[in-house]
Amino acid sequence: MDEIIERIKTNRIAQIFIGIIILFIIVSIWYLNKILSKQKKETLPCYNQTITILSPFTSTDLTELNAHASKYCIKLTFKEKDLNYIKNNLLKDIAQGNIPDIVFVDSDFLLENLNIFQEYKGKTLNIDEYPESIIEPLNNKLIAYPLYFDVLVTFANREYLNNAGLLSAPKTFEELKNVLPSLRILDSSYNIQLAPIALGTANNIDRLFEIFVTIHKNLNEDKYKDINSFYNTLDFYTQFANKSSPYFAWQEYLPNSFVAFAQGQVALIFGFYSDKDRILDINKRIKLEIYPFLRFAGKTKSYNYIKTYFFAVPKQGKHKYAWMVLEFFDKYYEKFISKKDLLPIKKALIEKVDKNKKEIVKDLLIGDYFYEFNREYFENAIKVDIQNWLSDKENVKRLISIEQIRRFFKK
Repeated sequence: MDEIIERIKTNRIAQIFIGIIILFIIVSIWYLNKILSKQKKETLPCYNQTITILSPFTSTDLTELNAHASKYCIKLTFKEKDLNYIKNNLLKDIAQGNIPDIVFVDSDFLLENLNIFQEYKGKTLNIDEYPESIIEPLNNKLIAYPLYFDVLVTFANREYLNNAGLLSAPKTFEELKNVLPSLRILDSSYNIQLAPIALGTANNIDRLFEIFVTIHKNLNEDKYKDINSFYNTLDFYTQFANKSSPYFAWQEYLPNSFVAFAQGQVALIFGFYSDKDRILDINKRIKLEIYPFLRFAGKTKSYNYIKTYFFAVPKQGKHKYAWMVLEFFDKYYEKFISKKDLLPIKKALIEKVDKNKKEIVKDLLIGDYFYEFNREYFENAIKVDIQNWLSDKENVKRLISIEQIRRFFKK
């Protein structure tokens, strides 16, 4: 062997010949791999289907999904509609035969209409990837594909926090009361020029229902269905709109809370995490910071209003292929959530969120759908109660006790 190696070292022709053989082997392996890859691509099944997706998302938002589906001869047709349109028209459209194959819905609509959607029967998607708080209301089944969640948060204007000497927004309502004087600016008529927080009125508070019931349940805990608990919450809530209260913070004449915040008229407001986009659409230059929704000190339980959003598959559509497309989508889920800056709903991704979202995503664990409230009735009734509480408390109490309380909750 040593003799052969020595001959090769001194024989130029042998060296060239061996080099040609090595090059031939490398080229052959490359070419064979290319052929096998091509054959593999050519063996992908072709389903020759068109799947219609009804959602607020565009084909640009779902570029990767579109490309992946096309490999299987599945054409995706995107119908861009907002959630309100979907909730107002979906049942009618299905009855008329205009059936989308995949539709964007929220937890409220899904829980009210579970019977029209097709449960996932495949093996690719794993139900254990999702928190129990999301799956339990769905009878521990994948009735729809969980997309992202939303919770109430506190939006703060960093400029006003600095002016008040605050490093961060208050974490509890007790802390809020302590810092109200440093955030509030009044004119000579004791009217608000800079509001500390948008709270206390009925007609100019965005997300009033969600804010009120969340405060109500946190303030009263297990007794939140008792009639006196509503008097307690009305006292607490309206003190921020009471000129004679030391915690006077907000007035009826101010713009709606999101607009007022974006325009620099209020230091703190409540809203859903996703509402940041509405605020930034009004004023992209605002120094916006996001904190968890305020708690009550000393309470043993905490609740936050959670909304979950899903891709659901109507039973009357092409549910077999629609769920297949959602299996494709699952491969790009993390990228989609990151691109849209949404709160992820998978356990593994919740643990990976950046530090600005760490405290906010924890509220998924204490999330509550507040499904027991009869929203259709309660929302309008409580607005009237709030408007009249400070000026006519006894009559409001009488109205609540005689007529409203029995209709506040679903039976």
